[in-house]
Amino acid sequence: FQVVDAGQPTHLQENAARQTIGLKRRFHSMPFRQATRIICAARSIDRIRAAREFLDAIGPESEALVVANNPAAADDLVRAIASQRGAVFGIHRVTLNRLIFMLASERMAAEGVSPLTKFGAIGIAARATFSLRARGDASYFDSVMNHPGFAEAIAATREDLILNRLGPRQRDGLDAAGTSLAAILRQFDHEAAAANLLDRAGMIDHAIAALGEDTMPPFAGIPTLLLDVPIESLCERDFIGALAARAPRLR
Repeated sequence: FQVVDAGQPTHLQENAARQTIGLKRRFHSMPFRQATRIICAARSIDRIRAAREFLDAIGPESEALVVANNPAAADDLVRAIASQRGAVFGIHRVTLNRLIFMLASERMAAEGVSPLTKFGAIGIAARATFSLRARGDASYFDSVMNHPGFAEAIAATREDLILNRLGPRQRDGLDAAGTSLAAILRQFDHEAAAANLLDRAGMIDHAIAALGEDTMPPFAGIPTLLLDVPIESLCERDFIGALAARAPRLR
């Protein structure tokens, strides 16, 4: 398992990276079985070289997974290897979001829920706000609720909170603004559940659960490379940790 990312390998970045991939994770205890290699390089040519060395070391007889922020970058990497070898197969390329969805899809289908999109979240936020106003509930945000962009701000705020494991318990008991925000977000959760919609944090948790099953899910259990993948939340950190825990070869 190798992480290749931009930036200089400062002490702070290395500590953050090692925390991100879950050497000792707060929410899930799936330890690494081997050392993980983290490569930080400002120049793209250095990152691509490190990625190619990782894939070359695996050999053509094994499958591999490349998780890339930019799909075109992953395609270029694999084409370069194919050009060198003459042919290549078994190197799967996905984005982080695509991988999360593929791993979570079976559980989502069983529950009868659909992914909550960005624009869907804005619509749910607008509906939640309207429902609170229709009930006559006083809110700290009464003066701005009807302004353009309020629903979008609520949807973005909720996503930031939920992806970093800040649920209703952490939101309750705050100041007037926090209490009003908590009320809106509770109504948001109610509206989303009624519409059978699952947010990204829920999808990540389903994907983590799939990785924890005895039966190996697709794209798990093979050498894995993260190429310029931003890990920006605790949910993503936990997912990468669970993915790494199932990888048979960790570097």
